[in-house]
Amino acid sequence: NNLVLPDQRLGCGHYDQRGMICRLFAYNYTVNKYGQRKLAACKPIMLAQTEQVKEANILLAANPLGPKASDYYSQLRFIDYWHGSQLHPIAQAIQIAIEAILTDSRYRGKKAG
Repeated sequence: NNLVLPDQRLGCGHYDQRGMICRLFAYNYTVNKYGQRKLAACKPIMLAQTEQVKEANILLAANPLGPKASDYYSQLRFIDYWHGSQLHPIAQAIQIAIEAILTDSRYRGKKAG
């Protein structure tokens, strides 16, 4: 699964072959303006697993299970405020992160990894 192809849309085009990064961010929850917790999964998961999503939302209504999406954003802003404050589609965010790490490694004279 390539990060960005000029002639294709951004996002998950091969759900069954998705990488670890998508697995990490696929299942978390958000809290809406009414204080209700809802599963924050990607569109392919929401469409393919509607019953499981409904069950997860019922469980989340009772208990805050799993990671909260806003906690991820707080951690990213702590590491790098500029990049952590920007929102991008996952493929573009991965590309930006890789470019930042490689640029930093190049100027510090260290090998990335």
